[in-house]
This record gives sequence, structure tokens and C-alpha cells, in this order.
Amino acid sequence: MKHLLTVLIALCFVPTALAAGTPIVEVFGCKLQAGKTMADFDRAAAAWAAQADKLPANASYFAAVLKPYRGATTYDVVWIGSNPSMDDWAKAGVAGMASPSETAALAGIEAVVSCGSGLFAETTLYDGLKEKPGDVDAVIESFVCSVNPGKTMKDVDAYDAALISASKALKLSTYSQYRYSPLYDARDVQVAYLIVNDDLEAFAKGFDVWMNSREGQAANAIAASALSCDAALWLGHVIHQPTTTNH
Repeated sequence: MKHLLTVLIALCFVPTALAAGTPIVEVFGCKLQAGKTMADFDRAAAAWAAQADKLPANASYFAAVLKPYRGATTYDVVWIGSNPSMDDWAKAGVAGMASPSETAALAGIEAVVSCGSGLFAETTLYDGLKEKPGDVDAVIESFVCSVNPGKTMKDVDAYDAALISASKALKLSTYSQYRYSPLYDARDVQVAYLIVNDDLEAFAKGFDVWMNSREGQAANAIAASALSCDAALWLGHVIHQPTTTNH
């Protein structure tokens, strides 16, 4: 379960250069409606997943849910969905809005949770975690960040370079790292990062190696200088795998 991400609320446009074929991720940060429980959400999400493959436009769509594990968050659950390109995302959206079964399934989810949404461009920084057939669970570290005063996106790019260099030097296979650039977002979020770990044991191993290495500490120092981030730890579960290859 490699392609998961963080939470943001979409209202205003944030100009971002977008290369052709860049993966597009939609994120819904949700709170339970009064009187509803996570069991109600799980049933509604399962009902959506049961009919998702009936719509051909969903063939390349990846969907997963994140539930809080540690760290402060205002959300009870996060829904994330990924398409291989903006064009694919748009076509899927049009088809979904025209499908009675799709809209009915989404209405079932909206009856359980109230959500804000965001749209992001995804960049893979380090792909150390190898996909396992049938593996639908993961432990996710999220970092939702703003750039510190006096710093620019060039400083963020320098952090990315240090992050990639350290990960390659440590040769860890316990995680994969992603950067998310907001396309539509209402908060003061300029960049977000996701680290996807196979499970809690993998998270602990990678965390210890990173924190006890010179490479990891050097990258952390650059991050502290350039960024102010809210961090959280999540339990992720895939609810829809694409039937065409995009992950």
C-alpha cells in the first residue's frame, strides 16, 4: 500500500507547474456526522468499493482510507484517491457524476461524514518499499508544512535533495517517501510529505535507523530550517485497487 497521503481543504487556486503525466491525488478530510460511528463509515466505504469497478472510468483509480493513530488531527478519517494524470482524473470525475450508482454510493458516505477536500500533484522522492500482492494495510507518517519566513521553495527543494540522498545512502527498504504539492487548497499549506511504511515494525526500524544516522540528522536539520510542519501517524487501508497499471 504505497500511494497514500495527507489532508487538506480545497477552496482557492494555488498555481503549480504540472508536468504531463503527473499523478493527481484527491484528499477528503472527514468528521463523523452526529450519531454516526466508524463502523457506519466502513460500511458506506465498502458499499462504494463494491460497485466501483462497475464504472470503467474507475479502472485506474486508487482509493484508501487513513485513520488517526498518533499525533494531533482534526479528522476522524481521511479518504484519498489517486489517478495517473489530470486528464484521467477529470474523465473519471465526469463519468462518476453521470453514474446513478456512483452518486448513490457517494451519497451513502456523505450521510456518515462531512468532508473538506484538496487536490495535489504527487512526486515520488524515494521508492524503497516493495509492493506485496494482497497487502492492503500500511502505517503512514504525514507532514503538512508551510515554508518558514525568509525561506523559499528552493530551500524546500534542497531539503528534498537531502532527503533523497540520505534515503539512498541508508538503503532502507522499510518505507517510500512522497511529496505533495497543492493545486487547490485553502490553508497555509505549501508542501506536504508522506512516508509509507509496511507496518509498525517497519516504521520503528526505519525511524531508528534514520534518527541514529548522520544522513538522517543532516536532512532533519535542513527541514527544521526551511519548514514548519504538523506531523501525524495514521493507519491506512486500501479499499480500491486500479485494474490498470498506475501504481
